[in-house]
Amino acid sequence: MFIGLGFLVILLLGGIAAVIALAIRHSSRPGLRAPSGAVTATRGAAERPSARTPSGRSTRPVRLPSGDAHLADDLDRWVLAGLLDPTQAAAIAAHERSLHGLTPPRPAWAPPTPPVPVATRRRIPVVAEALGYIGGILGAVGVTLLVQRSWADIGSAAHAAIAGVATVLLVVAGTLVHERRDPALARLRGMLWLTATATAAVFGWVLADELIEVTSGELEALTIAAVTGALALVLWWNRTRPLQQVVALAAVLVAAGSLTGEFAGGVTTGVVVGLGGALMVAIGIDLLTSIPALTTGVGAAGAMVGAFVIASEREGVGLPIACLVAATMLALAITARPVTRDDQRVVLTVFGIITLVQAAPQTIAWFARDAGVATGTVVWLLGLVAVATAVQRKVRGAIALEVIGGLVMLVGAAVTGAQSESVATLAGTATAIGFVGLGTRPGRVLMSVAGSVGLLAFVPWSIAHFFPGEGRAPLLILASGAVLVGVAVLLTRQGGRFRTELTGGDDEVGRSEIARPEIGGSEARGVDVDAEEPATEGLVEPR
Repeated sequence: MFIGLGFLVILLLGGIAAVIALAIRHSSRPGLRAPSGAVTATRGAAERPSARTPSGRSTRPVRLPSGDAHLADDLDRWVLAGLLDPTQAAAIAAHERSLHGLTPPRPAWAPPTPPVPVATRRRIPVVAEALGYIGGILGAVGVTLLVQRSWADIGSAAHAAIAGVATVLLVVAGTLVHERRDPALARLRGMLWLTATATAAVFGWVLADELIEVTSGELEALTIAAVTGALALVLWWNRTRPLQQVVALAAVLVAAGSLTGEFAGGVTTGVVVGLGGALMVAIGIDLLTSIPALTTGVGAAGAMVGAFVIASEREGVGLPIACLVAATMLALAITARPVTRDDQRVVLTVFGIITLVQAAPQTIAWFARDAGVATGTVVWLLGLVAVATAVQRKVRGAIALEVIGGLVMLVGAAVTGAQSESVATLAGTATAIGFVGLGTRPGRVLMSVAGSVGLLAFVPWSIAHFFPGEGRAPLLILASGAVLVGVAVLLTRQGGRFRTELTGGDDEVGRSEIARPEIGGSEARGVDVDAEEPATEGLVEPR
């Protein structure tokens, strides 16, 4: 019974592969073709010699009667020089013939016969492709449930045979798909081969757990990753196949980590995985693979996972490494080099933000328990570096980096409060006031917003700390109200700057600064019309 069940599963998979092969053969039949005469005419027009001038015009001579030899020579010379095209020359010749009463002969020049469009095959509709995938998923689920119902009752050899034969059939079915004929066929091949790698992973698990009977989870993971990665690597082999590329690269990192974990601890495993991810990021930046952004993304994920593996063993070491990894990713994303592709910048930005969001709060909380002032000072200095870098306007997203750096400085000042509230309130208030002052500079209007947020947080905190007791409530209310009014007035006065600086950017600010000296003297006399007159001279030349 169980042997018959295994043959039934194999027969079902073979039938699916045969249906796919027949459908592809049917879709690859030649479609409508142009009539033979049209093709011959087009081919003749293409094979006919066509001498052309540098401007792209034909240089065939214009034929005129013998009495108009001089005009014919002139027209030929003008056509060769590019002054006339053959149509204009023929019109001039016809006009001259009509003046002399000559019968126009059949013109030697004729426009080339336009190619007859060949009807191409209709692309696979999106609805049909989606229905096909849904049907394939339902079929795969049905086969899985059918096998799972009797999986425990059949032997290990049958398990390996089912997984191995399914892998072979799926690989063959994907090979029969001609991926260059339609993008949908390329996606179909990728999905078939992705399913083949999944069944190969099942085969690797059966091999490790039932046939070899490994004794550790690391060796089991190593076996699965080796089988899956070998198949995915062969199917990818540096061609434009994104699914196979991701599986192959991820399997390499998993295999390296599993092999290291079998003989070393978690810290060493994290280091190996992190270095492997960094190597893949470098390979992706150097554009050495078919889809560099995917290589960069897998490498960035590996570097992130490696850092957190280290942090799981030693938080004091792994968390700062994770923050360093995040900072490196973001630095690569915002600088001009060595990353030159926008898709890689997006990938590095996403993974950098994910790593930073997960690692930064844990790192600050870990170190602030025993050294709040030192930790807050380090965070404040890091924010200062970000603001100073953004002020130079030599990186991408300078405005966002400047605001983020300002917020990091405020957070650093607040972190010092874990050890000393006096330092936190004074440093935070001073930092916020500095941001408000920096926001008055051209192109720095968002820093005034960051400073206003800092004042709203640190002024009440300062009053509550330095004026304890029941009588501080009116003072807190008064100070908070004053700060809110001040912020409202500041934002109102800078409303126009928000529109100009955030929509026009630095160019608007630069143009306004350059234009100011040209209207000098208008403060006392209104608009100086004479100062603008020289700028308009010479714009319109007399005829």
